[in-house]
Amino acid sequence: MLRGIRFGVGGCGRGGEDPGRPTRNAAKPRVISAEIEVFTDEEVRAILSAATGDRLEALCTVAVGTGAREGELFALEAADFDLNAGAVKITKMLDQGEDGFKLQRPKSRSGLRTIGLPAFALEAIGRHLVGRKPGPVFTSLSGTYLARSNFIRRDWAAQLEKAGVSYRKFHTLRHTHASRLLAAGVDPAEVSKRIGDLIETVMRVYAHWIPTIGRDTAARVDAIYGGKK
Repeated sequence: MLRGIRFGVGGCGRGGEDPGRPTRNAAKPRVISAEIEVFTDEEVRAILSAATGDRLEALCTVAVGTGAREGELFALEAADFDLNAGAVKITKMLDQGEDGFKLQRPKSRSGLRTIGLPAFALEAIGRHLVGRKPGPVFTSLSGTYLARSNFIRRDWAAQLEKAGVSYRKFHTLRHTHASRLLAAGVDPAEVSKRIGDLIETVMRVYAHWIPTIGRDTAARVDAIYGGKK
């Protein structure tokens, strides 16, 4: 005999539904993150071309070439770049709150890293650093730290429009960088070190499907199994 359990609609005991909370036992909806549409190679080239000669050309170029976070880029100073070694050190982030701008260390040890610069980014930042005074490398028109909202509205959106590329967040450059490296066959551990995230995060968050991946994989399978019988 079953005791202590009430069956039927409207009961408030164990197994029944609380009339005051009709959704108490309802299954919670699953939250599914929307897939980020990364930039294609052609779109990235268009963005870089549109940025040529702009005061923030180097910022856009270094973002494309490193996959660094927005706050990391805004915090960079001339001393963080080693042009001889062709690298940039990420040691801090710029945070903007109600009290203004504040520099802070990356949230995890993996965020502290040195990133090798591709030739196109090294050339752009080399030109940009000529005659620079101490302080942030990428600044507002008045020479202060870049305010995220102003940068997105006045600069980033304008660059995309000039390039003829549909609007996506500036952070999408980070996703594009990591995804494209994975598609090119770069070891996930190396991508992880480069963008300052754990390998599992890289594979879960940044491994977006790029159209060329399917063809490359199919070609590799054919090379293994598709020889003459």
